[in-house]
Amino acid sequence: MTTPKPHIDWIDTAKGICITLVVLNHVILYCGLKDQVPTVYYNFLSAFRMPLYFFLSGLFFRTYGGLIPFLRKKTNKLLIPYLFFFLLFSVAVPWAIYALGGCLPYIDGIPTVPQLLMDFLYNSQMVNGPLWFLLCLFEINTMFFMLNKLFSNEYHIVASATVIGIAGLLLSYFEIRLPVSLDTALTCMPFFCFGFYVRNHTQILYQSKADGHLLLLSALCGLICLLLARHVQYVVNSFYRSSYFTAHLCGMAGTMMVILLSKHIGRLPLISYLGRYSIIILCTHVLILKAIISFLPVVDSYAALLVFVVIMACQFAIIPFCRRYLPYVTAQKEWL
Repeated sequence: MTTPKPHIDWIDTAKGICITLVVLNHVILYCGLKDQVPTVYYNFLSAFRMPLYFFLSGLFFRTYGGLIPFLRKKTNKLLIPYLFFFLLFSVAVPWAIYALGGCLPYIDGIPTVPQLLMDFLYNSQMVNGPLWFLLCLFEINTMFFMLNKLFSNEYHIVASATVIGIAGLLLSYFEIRLPVSLDTALTCMPFFCFGFYVRNHTQILYQSKADGHLLLLSALCGLICLLLARHVQYVVNSFYRSSYFTAHLCGMAGTMMVILLSKHIGRLPLISYLGRYSIIILCTHVLILKAIISFLPVVDSYAALLVFVVIMACQFAIIPFCRRYLPYVTAQKEWL
């Protein structure tokens, strides 16, 4: 009988900070308030928001003993939630509501098969845009699994992950889009690899003598990210010209800023709770956001802040519901 591994509370804090930034960003974008946010701060947050997620996933990467158990595990954790929420809100709900003579606030008409296919292939953001991350993360996990099977030398794995990341940036530079967010997966591979080897070569998950310097190191990493950050848009693998040379460095620096700060803080009751169930928030928050702004147009930052608070408050009802009634499709229990 194996002893369950102890839960690491500050990891939930890091995830909570991450998903909070994701929701806040979507509120700003959907409410049309991006121009009201100073560019330097928007670029700063964009530089590490998604890389932090990939780093955290790499931090706990395992091969599970072989390809079949690995794919089974990742299907339960990533593909099943993706397919459930994609089919539920892109197919089932629209058809049901329109069949009853109603209408949905977040889409125009019933999605056609070609529209659904394009939404799947190129993340057209038709209904539930954030789902792209689950598919992208599945691809990164699979690629990194293959690297671990191809190479026994970790330097070869790191070098390969770096080359893959550069290849992703080159695709962006030449404006070549790949389906199912594969171009973003290539670009973000170094963040995932970084997380894996930080865990294997440091004491980041546990108490150490260096913990007395966490705040100083966090501030230093944050300063590097703030000074070098330029426009990046990982969802469509798009980068400002000068950010091709700084995207990976800024992503890693900003990520370590949050990681070190979270370790220093430890558990934050509300934020840590949200972080522990961040996948549920990722899959549901945009639908709440679209419903709110369709009835109550947001005209200023104060209204947007209220919308953000409402969305996050709703999660304290949605999370228990999903845990109890939908555990197999929200990565809380394994179906396969």
